[in-house]
Amino acid sequence: MAATTKIGWADGTVNFWAGCTMVSDACRNCYAVPIGADMGVAWGDDVPRHRTSDEIWNGPLRWHRMHDRGQTHLVVKGESVPAPLWIFGNSLSDFFDNHPDVPEWRQEAWKVIRETPLLRWIFLTKRIPNVPKMLPADWNDGRNYRPVGIVASVGILRDVPRLVALKAHGVRWSGLSIEPQLGPVSIIGCPEARLLDWVICGGESTQLFPARKYLIAWARQLIKESRAFDVPFFLKQLGSLAFDGERRIYTKHPAGADPAEWPADLRIQEWLRVFDAEERPISQPTLL
Repeated sequence: MAATTKIGWADGTVNFWAGCTMVSDACRNCYAVPIGADMGVAWGDDVPRHRTSDEIWNGPLRWHRMHDRGQTHLVVKGESVPAPLWIFGNSLSDFFDNHPDVPEWRQEAWKVIRETPLLRWIFLTKRIPNVPKMLPADWNDGRNYRPVGIVASVGILRDVPRLVALKAHGVRWSGLSIEPQLGPVSIIGCPEARLLDWVICGGESTQLFPARKYLIAWARQLIKESRAFDVPFFLKQLGSLAFDGERRIYTKHPAGADPAEWPADLRIQEWLRVFDAEERPISQPTLL
């Protein structure tokens, strides 16, 4: 559990468990691997997953209570920070992993998620086909889990039709995370992309290995195409090895995640609009 995060499109993270299996070349330099190693967690099909502490599992319940009573901030390391609202679930694993350790944990996690309807849950996955069969028994066509959204972490667009089809199962919103982007990606040729609620992209940062090249022309293409489809676009970072044509872009931030260091036309970090018309319910009086 972290009430703050360096991930630009979330306010906080909650890891019900940690550990995963690399499934594509995009996983090669995953930021979660060194973090997991520091926790004593290995990666792979044949290694156990690590269930996290009760304190971590209770974090979302605490944040929900804060929102419920109108408390807007909490103190982290002596500093006042906003109470987390947008929660990246399982940032150190894949919530829809089919590893034998996790089915019971996932059912327990769904209970926490159902009890925190004031939070906005974001789940990234490379395992979109697993999602329908891993929804909870009380899913009720999504009515009991309205804040939950699924983001496909992809390098190519083969999962987009299956991703947007999740709405037929009651998943309220869906998005693409094209990160790390390792080549040009076009959504124009994918009609289902019009039904997306969010497009996120970004370059790779150096982790286990040196970062691979990121061309900002790829971001400019996705910005143009997202505009054409009227889909909110969020550029997370330029990565550690960004280029404008043949010119290397150097940034003080090691992952190129400070928009102030980007070309002005790339400083686009839009949020999905699904919740724009909602008034946040408060079931308890504000504590003064």
